[in-house]
Amino acid sequence: MIAFYGIFLFRIINDKNKSLRLRFKTMAIVSFRLLVGGIFIWASIQKIVDPSEFSKQIDLYKATPIIINNIVALIIPWIELLIGFGLILNRNIKGSIILSIILFILFILLISQAYYRGFTLDCGCFWNVTNVLSDSELQFKMLKRIFEDIIFLSMSIYLYFIYIYNRDNDVW
Repeated sequence: MIAFYGIFLFRIINDKNKSLRLRFKTMAIVSFRLLVGGIFIWASIQKIVDPSEFSKQIDLYKATPIIINNIVALIIPWIELLIGFGLILNRNIKGSIILSIILFILFILLISQAYYRGFTLDCGCFWNVTNVLSDSELQFKMLKRIFEDIIFLSMSIYLYFIYIYNRDNDVW
């Protein structure tokens, strides 16, 4: 996939038929789609493989009852996987973008409320390859995750305005 992306970038950069602005816009759109889609697919894999562990991670936020955590642990990973494939394959793109915006807002709110309430936890988003972290390391990791989610949310909002409001759909 990286090789195809490299070929795509090379072709876009060397396309003299398009203005520099249009080439940059095309690179940004495709890069954002691939990055956000890849993040959703990567985040969904562990959750799909082990939904009980994901339910336990959700419970650490103390935001919902356990029955809701179990339902969310079964549904959200599949939604993330579909969003990721939709963004990467450019299928059902508008729905994928809207769902990604909703999920990023939800993730930011959940992690922020946990941080504000003084919880120190791993967000449960990706494979946990680290050993036991101290409370200060977990708090820093939570702030970092919030910042990253804000960046991904910004990318999704950019894609939303491109795909929903742009009349020139031949760019990508």
